[in-house]
Amino acid sequence: MIPPRGKISPQHINWPSILPTAVKAETVSFLSSTARSTPWIFVPLLAKEVGASDTELGLIGTVFGFSIFISSYYFGRLSDNIGRRKVLQAGLLLSAATFLLMLLANSPLSLLFFRFLSGFAVGILPPVLIAYVNDRKGKLGKFASYQSLGWALGTFLAGILGTYARAFTFSSMLFLISFLIALKMDDTAFHPQRVPFFPAHIIKRNLGVYLGYFSRHLGAQTVWIVFPVYLSTLGISAAGVGILFSINSVIQFVVMQTTERVNPKRLVPFGFLVASLAFFIMFTATTYYQFLAGMMLIGVSWGSAYSGSIRYLSMKNREMGTSTGMLQSAISLSNTAGPILGGTLSQITGTYVAPLAFATLASFAGAVIFLVFERRGERPDVALTSG
Repeated sequence: MIPPRGKISPQHINWPSILPTAVKAETVSFLSSTARSTPWIFVPLLAKEVGASDTELGLIGTVFGFSIFISSYYFGRLSDNIGRRKVLQAGLLLSAATFLLMLLANSPLSLLFFRFLSGFAVGILPPVLIAYVNDRKGKLGKFASYQSLGWALGTFLAGILGTYARAFTFSSMLFLISFLIALKMDDTAFHPQRVPFFPAHIIKRNLGVYLGYFSRHLGAQTVWIVFPVYLSTLGISAAGVGILFSINSVIQFVVMQTTERVNPKRLVPFGFLVASLAFFIMFTATTYYQFLAGMMLIGVSWGSAYSGSIRYLSMKNREMGTSTGMLQSAISLSNTAGPILGGTLSQITGTYVAPLAFATLASFAGAVIFLVFERRGERPDVALTSG
């Protein structure tokens, strides 16, 4: 019904057309990624402030990764069974609460506990959002780029906010805004999938990308847990560290926006090999600009490998919540092992460059693993496209 001229009431307004970004998954992905990344560089510094050793610092990162590992798998599978929206909304609300709780940390043990809770909450989000976009036949590479753009903004804002108290509060507010937006998101054309608790057929079908990504990201996580501390020992300020990670994320965004048509079977190993080169450059770096070059290549690496991986999975799987949840779990398993390995390597060797050497080798191994599985001639048992 067309309202009388000059008498337009709220019920006659097509709100989605007026506020298109407020109801899109890209908006929630962007804001929640910003929220997650804003306090990221402060966690190692906060751990040191409350008296954590290098090994305890690694353990805090390990617990965070392990909780994401659990929730990504469980809730990705749950979204295949019951739908996306309610699971997503629960994850956003829990994230808002748990990030604010980290303000209460006053010892290594309490920080470890709150990081476990926050990891469990944010681990819900990526597989459910990716599955939601795939259900709507969206372009997965471009969608994933908004996560990187949010990460860029978050790490940049970290330098401006300056303290972990402001960063955690700001993050909690962004998660809450994302939750309110998610309440307005439309349902997808969802078809429930019966997925067993241990989906061996999905693991076997995608083992190359899971193992390859685990190896690459294991190397990365041995670095990131000590990297802000390492840079601070070189006299680089929190703002300087924030710029490095922001540049990395901006490049991820550009790469994901421009590689949608590249064959994911080529894009994934390319990303792993570029990571190996990047970590080697930073292993030998002596100036800020050399670290900047390395982080720019890390942006190319992640943008290629992550975009390629989720498109690779969309081509081979109907159970997108489960298959992408297991990718997030593989990444999170490396988040679990990497930090404790990085902290231990630094403690044993007395240097923060040992993790960079390990990451160089692990990233190269990831490319080899992926290519070996592809050359075995594995065939998908379903033929799908991401739309």
